[in-house]
Amino acid sequence: MGKIVILTSGKGGAGVSCAAAVFAAELAETGRRVLLMDLAAGLRTQDFLTAADELLLYDLADAAAGRCTLQDVWYASPAYAVSYTHLRAH
Repeated sequence: MGKIVILTSGKGGAGVSCAAAVFAAELAETGRRVLLMDLAAGLRTQDFLTAADELLLYDLADAAAGRCTLQDVWYASPAYAVSYTHLRAH
């Protein structure tokens, strides 16, 4: 069975995005399947940390609005063996 790990902070600039990207990459290196979700609407930090910024066409808000399917919002990071999605402010 899968496990869910949540990293969060009530303060911006605390390094949570960087810590989450490194943690996800390290888990993937051990052979685990990893899905990294960035739910900070309007920010694109994980897009750049996972090197997926050029791949992103849709996000979770698009799927919720019916503009695409959930499968359309998962992206494989070209830098790590991590799948990634985000929430963009529209």
